[in-house]
Amino acid sequence: MNEGREWLDCGFCGCGIRNNPEENVVFHADPYPKDEGYGVCRSCGGDPKANNIRDQMGSANTLFFDVRIKKLKEVISEKNRKHFDSLSYEDQCLVIGRYIKAGLMI
Repeated sequence: MNEGREWLDCGFCGCGIRNNPEENVVFHADPYPKDEGYGVCRSCGGDPKANNIRDQMGSANTLFFDVRIKKLKEVISEKNRKHFDSLSYEDQCLVIGRYIKAGLMI
């Protein structure tokens, strides 16, 4: 998909990106997760070379996890919330990922 296209729009923020692996996070993904003419920029999709976890994950992914982290904190006990708050952001995301995989969150 998008073969022969030099430029794409980011499917999250709408910025223009080149259709190459350096700028399009989903370049050559199979199955391709975006419609024709769209990709995902590094800001939204993440940059594995970044110095912090949020930039490595990208704004679209951190937004996904931030919403679920907030929701989880609203329904767990104070004791569990204190423990959860003591975890690193990366570990909090791993917990959320496990809950999603187990079908406990969407």
